[in-house]
Amino acid sequence: GPVFASCIGGLAISWFGLQARQVLSPTSFAAVGVANKAITVAVNAAIWDRHASAVGTLWLAVCIGSAFAHQQLEQGRVHSTKLRARTVDG
Repeated sequence: GPVFASCIGGLAISWFGLQARQVLSPTSFAAVGVANKAITVAVNAAIWDRHASAVGTLWLAVCIGSAFAHQQLEQGRVHSTKLRARTVDG
């Protein structure tokens, strides 16, 4: 029943996520993830009457934005470390 359908859905999401990682750059994959979260929040607010308050939605947006900014910062650090290693190695 519902549990089996949920398991199949989870496996499908995982499989598509792995496939997306193979064809997208890390930055693009992160952008897709953030866009997915934003779409989910918007659909939730549009469909259901009982959802987070405006303040709750604002703080969720702050959290999602902060996570995206942190990920961009980490990717920049990894990229600059790789560039320095190439420069040192010659």
